[in-house]
Amino acid sequence: MAKVVFASDIDKTLTDERHIIPDEVVIYLEGLYKKGFEIVLLTGRTFSFAMMSVEKISFPFYLAVQNGAEVLKMPEKEIIFQTFMQKPVLAQLDRIYHQYEEDFLIYSGLEMGDFCYYRRSRFSPFYLEYLEKLKKISAADWVEIESILDIKQTKFPLIKCLGPHFSLEKIRGRLLDDRSVASSLITDTVDPNLSILLLTHSQVDKGNVLKKIKKKYKWNCKIIAAGDDNNDITLLQGADIGIAMKTGSKDLQLHADIIANSSYELGIISALEEAEKRL
Repeated sequence: MAKVVFASDIDKTLTDERHIIPDEVVIYLEGLYKKGFEIVLLTGRTFSFAMMSVEKISFPFYLAVQNGAEVLKMPEKEIIFQTFMQKPVLAQLDRIYHQYEEDFLIYSGLEMGDFCYYRRSRFSPFYLEYLEKLKKISAADWVEIESILDIKQTKFPLIKCLGPHFSLEKIRGRLLDDRSVASSLITDTVDPNLSILLLTHSQVDKGNVLKKIKKKYKWNCKIIAAGDDNNDITLLQGADIGIAMKTGSKDLQLHADIIANSSYELGIISALEEAEKRL
């Protein structure tokens, strides 16, 4: 049985300027594992993008990608949970977006190839340049389409809505009555000047995913959780000790017991040392 669970966001909680987890943090997490901790890493990234950060981790851990829509046992890459949205969500979102700037990205999921559908013609030059940045750090393909009718796939783990922050707030508001969808408005990992709206199945959030993993493996133990943005709030709410990065969301910090220095300063290490003392 696990001694303690450490459940953490990846980007700007564990990563450095290169978007990867530094060796010092990997070594520290391995030390926790050897002490009997279970390590659960949760991210809004696709699997291929997440692997760029976690590839140096050789000890067993759990990886929840696309906000928890897919959960894998690592390093086996064994999928243990999948919770996807159904295709009608695309048509609804397409109707909403006719009133707003830019467009949304549709992710296929690991078993379908972990790629992204997008409509180039719907994006401004500014966002096309942003998409090129995303492509450079993605190991998976991008599939250009003209219409959502071109997509034969019937279910999806994640939709990423792009556009000005005020537009994303309005789009999120339009979706609040749809009980099949959960939304998180967060700061973008690649360009911190941008906001993105993540859409997943209504049962998918980091807190719920951690509960499912705990139930499956019958973990009855303390939880330390860490994060930096609003999609980490449910994760900290379910923890015995919550860590929020001082560079992150002010709303998240309201749910934290410990405020950590930035991930670029390896702040998670000293925060975890403090959390262990409090346990």
